Amino acid sequence: MAEKSSLELQVGRLLVGRLPEASLPDEHKRALEDGTIGGITFFKENARTLEQLAELVADVIEACRHVPVLAVDQEGGAVQRFDQVLTPLPSPMALAACRDEDLVRQITTCSARQLKALGLNCLLAPVVDVITDPVNPIVCTRAFGNSPSMVANMGRIVIEAIAAEGLLPVAKHFPGHGATREDSHAALAVNKLSTEEIWKRDLYPYKHILARCDVPVILVGHIWVQEIEEKPIPASLSARITQCILRDYLEFDGLVMTDDMVMKGITDAYGIGEACVMAVEAGADIILVCSKLEETMEAHSAIVQAVKSGRISEDRLASSLKRIKKYFSKPPKSACPKRQARKFASLQKMVAEDAPVSFSASHKGIATLRGGIPNLAGDKWTVLAPEHPRYPLNLCSYLDERFNAPGAPDKTQFVLKRYQLEPTFEDAAAIAESLRGENCIFLTFRALAHEDQLRLGQMVADVCGAKIAVCTDNPLDLAGLPDWPNVLATHDPSEQAMKALAQVFVERRTQGDCPVKLDLVPA
Repeated sequence: MAEKSSLELQVGRLLVGRLPEASLPDEHKRALEDGTIGGITFFKENARTLEQLAELVADVIEACRHVPVLAVDQEGGAVQRFDQVLTPLPSPMALAACRDEDLVRQITTCSARQLKALGLNCLLAPVVDVITDPVNPIVCTRAFGNSPSMVANMGRIVIEAIAAEGLLPVAKHFPGHGATREDSHAALAVNKLSTEEIWKRDLYPYKHILARCDVPVILVGHIWVQEIEEKPIPASLSARITQCILRDYLEFDGLVMTDDMVMKGITDAYGIGEACVMAVEAGADIILVCSKLEETMEAHSAIVQAVKSGRISEDRLASSLKRIKKYFSKPPKSACPKRQARKFASLQKMVAEDAPVSFSASHKGIATLRGGIPNLAGDKWTVLAPEHPRYPLNLCSYLDERFNAPGAPDKTQFVLKRYQLEPTFEDAAAIAESLRGENCIFLTFRALAHEDQLRLGQMVADVCGAKIAVCTDNPLDLAGLPDWPNVLATHDPSEQAMKALAQVFVERRTQGDCPVKLDLVPA
């Protein structure tokens, strides 16, 4: 294996890749060893068990020639990669609904402490987007809410708590993803707000947080801000946004990280190599390429050639390397069970002890949006839930566990009925007819974006008996449920939220306060 040149090693520090499985493949190990890539972003497929994940992290640390960037999207709720092996977390919106700053700090501390013990050094959180579009498909409950000041305050608390545990927090998605309707994984997201609205809403959290605490990393999203760029150039590739607004106007001197460059918002218009060169030109320091190793290698080759040709100056590269070395100066320490048995045992203990605290936050974050909670005990209830490819939404089984535990005085029957995320008229009619006169708990998932759910909900409301609707992700689904007298919001589609919801039905009371203005949906 030929030794990499100084330039090739320098470019390698900018690139963070992805592993395709739960072990370290030979080709990825070689790329880490020879310095072609400078770290790994971990995903759900990398974590089967806690022991296996700890060994994998240790293998990556040992293989990496550079001080590695080891990152994960462990936001909570809808986006958490390790909820099956670490303590599951409430969503940011569910935490905001608790209206308890100390609890937010406590949950964040639990998460960061576990990740630190595992051997990671970078947490891709918090999301400081301000929700302004009710059908936003990418952010939703990943955001704290739609009040810029509240988002700023929650974001600051989370950043400080992550940093206190020795991890690098990452504020995202600059300059703001809350006003978009497109999913940047599938298309270029567009922010159509006026310049004045962008300053007052999207940029407010960044201005507020940067003035009050140290923010080491800001992640720039693949968002076309039409008032700033006439042509459809995403923020991640825009010097006007990264350099002029983030660096010059907001005076940010920390690390600029791109969102994953392998999203259709980027790849539909640019090759991966060209896009990564443009990101560096725009001012990015760390490039996330969360895809096949071949694409990471293509990005590496393209940036090396751009420096050799003079397109990217050596000074531009040197400034990024200086920032990376400042924040990633020492390799993290793993909790490999084979070599650090005591540390791994401590991590296992953390996971177990933090679980009740996290569950209590999910429970506290559930809110009543309309009406109340009827007594379910002793009756038959159909739980009408969407068939979602990512979130099981297994409320029915958790209700059965809670209401029909040994010794329960009244037998309560819960029947699960599934519907497609966008049910046809014929399917909706058939479901409604099957529920005529029955008691129904109707779970929605972003029904404002999947409008056929609203038609189903109306048909069922017209014919069923007692009825309760639950907005499992977007509380603004309330606007499409006019004839449902009782409506709850979990602010979170995760399984922990469904378990907490089952407990709420037993107790017949909620404690949360929805952090989104429910009149955000136009009449």
